[in-house]
Amino acid sequence: MTKTETLLTCLAEECPETAQRISKALRFSLGEIQDGQEYSNAERIVYEFNDIVAVMEMLKEEGAIDKVIDKEAIELKKKKLNKWLDYSSKMGTMDSACCFSCSNWRNTSSDRGECKFLNIYTIEKFHCSEYARK
Repeated sequence: MTKTETLLTCLAEECPETAQRISKALRFSLGEIQDGQEYSNAERIVYEFNDIVAVMEMLKEEGAIDKVIDKEAIELKKKKLNKWLDYSSKMGTMDSACCFSCSNWRNTSSDRGECKFLNIYTIEKFHCSEYARK
């Protein structure tokens, strides 16, 4: 196996680890700290994602890929996701619950706001992991 193939294997292993942590956050909340752990699910998702980025950077150093981060592609994906998030909200399939005491919330316009912790936009305020930590 070449170094590139080994790195690709590592990348294939890191992706489901990130997915598993995301699944735990969906089941138990982003703010939940698992027994025996010192970090929340949100923090652990970031750590797992950084593992992916580390392998991607090594693949770039090997010349296997051209770039790791593509800001233009990221902005395009955000636009697409916001379109579908808005559609889900309009269709009533995306829950939102009011959480007026959340310090992560900030208004961005008269009818929209942002949860700074989750880094997403929504029409209404909702509970985020700060609520789970209280």
